[in-house]
Amino acid sequence: MSFLNRNVYFKPAAEWLMWMLLVLIALSQVDNFSQEIAAYKFDADGWPITITLALGVGATLQFIFQLWHLKAGEEDADSIEGADTGAKAESKTSRETRLTNIAIFLLPFVYLYFAPRMGIYFITPIFIISLMLLLKVRSIKALLGITAVTYLLLLVVFTRFFYVALPVGRWDFFYDFNNWIIVVARIGM
Repeated sequence: MSFLNRNVYFKPAAEWLMWMLLVLIALSQVDNFSQEIAAYKFDADGWPITITLALGVGATLQFIFQLWHLKAGEEDADSIEGADTGAKAESKTSRETRLTNIAIFLLPFVYLYFAPRMGIYFITPIFIISLMLLLKVRSIKALLGITAVTYLLLLVVFTRFFYVALPVGRWDFFYDFNNWIIVVARIGM
């Protein structure tokens, strides 16, 4: 079969288009950060633009890699007589895998929705553990260890060294909890 005539290439192309749509939406929002900052060369919109463009480059490189991988798999399948590539491709993409991929894609949006309401210091460990569970990490040591190290780095770097004002939440309990974490991180560590 021809390289461009296969339905298998629809999924990577659709995924790439979704990422590019996300990049365009993010770039359209960058003007909200456009302010000149003295002593900072790239202004306030420097990092959002950089991260958004890096997202676009990463998505494009992933798309190229997926096409290359599919093309290599097609050549291997064509070399074997009587190979049933349709059944092989269907077995790789089960319903569970698709649902997991959708959940992994949507989880950061849920995190971003709840971060200003519940606070970064409360919601981040939940986000990390949820993401690892979606990635099928089942070891309690790995779940707790990676979460603890990431959380401690967040506290040390942003709270202790740079004094960055991360969202502490708007809901009363979470606001108090996040402020308590900040006090402990700045004084007690």
